[in-house]
Amino acid sequence: MVSGGIQALMLACSTLAQLGGRRHRSRPPQIFGLVPLVAGPGILAGAAAAASAVLCALAAAVAGVGHGLVFSGAARESGTYWSMLATFIRNSLPIAKSSCRNYRKLLTIQMRTFDG
Repeated sequence: MVSGGIQALMLACSTLAQLGGRRHRSRPPQIFGLVPLVAGPGILAGAAAAASAVLCALAAAVAGVGHGLVFSGAARESGTYWSMLATFIRNSLPIAKSSCRNYRKLLTIQMRTFDG
């Protein structure tokens, strides 16, 4: 459940960064997106060492922003921005849906155990 939520967070941050990055020319989002894209795994390593879910979520958000900026710049440079964004969102929805479904199942099991 937690991993699905963290994946959904990363994809949501990437989508928002893609929408924000479309106002710029193609090259600046690609260059500036590399910083958070590289920082994300570094934060993730720190999260693993500290066994911190909060740092793991932060790593996902930072890497998502970096991914979104780099993706946005590349899509804009190739002239296929809107079709690539639509494909990205379409491919991200099943992950978010699966995460929500698993969360609902977990809550149902917990409620049955609690009532039990």
